[in-house]
Amino acid sequence: MKFKSLPVVTTINLLLKASSPLAFSFLSSSLSHSPTLAKQIGFRHNAAMNTDILRRLDNLLRLGRIAEIDPSKACVRVEIGKILTDWLPVLALRAGTSRSWSFPTVGEQCLVMAIGGISEHSVVLTGLYTQTHPAPSDDPDEHLFVFADGAEIRYNQASHALNVKGIATATIQASESITADTPTLHCTGNVNIDGSLSVKGEISAQGAVSSSTQVSSKGINLTSHTHSGVEPGNKRTGTPA
Repeated sequence: MKFKSLPVVTTINLLLKASSPLAFSFLSSSLSHSPTLAKQIGFRHNAAMNTDILRRLDNLLRLGRIAEIDPSKACVRVEIGKILTDWLPVLALRAGTSRSWSFPTVGEQCLVMAIGGISEHSVVLTGLYTQTHPAPSDDPDEHLFVFADGAEIRYNQASHALNVKGIATATIQASESITADTPTLHCTGNVNIDGSLSVKGEISAQGAVSSSTQVSSKGINLTSHTHSGVEPGNKRTGTPA
């Protein structure tokens, strides 16, 4: 399949109609050295237009620090040098039927991206480390999220270890069931079970086992069963029948 190339004049006119600041800047610079071609397409070197192009180019990407936050509207104001922006939306990882939330904080470094170079159409992108807030790790095998209170979630893909620490409580809610598929489940503290406990394997205990209610084994109640053929007295019976 062959593609037919467009004439130079047609191509330039298409670029001009795109109203791209980058295209205007490139053409302005190029055509200033080619008066003949500029005359063909009626391009005029306009100082006012060039000033607007340069302003838009300067606004495209700017570094700043978050000065104010409004979590209820998911917007922030950014300090860029001596300029304080209007309220701008913050980019999130997801914002559709699946949504993510980890709102930035005051003082966090960010990148302000102006669509078309227009400041009023800017969005804010966070995630730039600084000396105040350096990277929490230098291990390329780690995936780490550190919170302001010191809690952290860390996974090391080399050691296959997931660690969560620094939290006070944790709650998992499931409407049907939760499965822990592992050879060994180790708890270092007490375990409280509000419902029934069903065990298919053996149960062993290194400490005392007590119950505030009845205990049964093979249909025999261990707390209230009796033995037949035994006369009252000070002798002991044998083992349970």
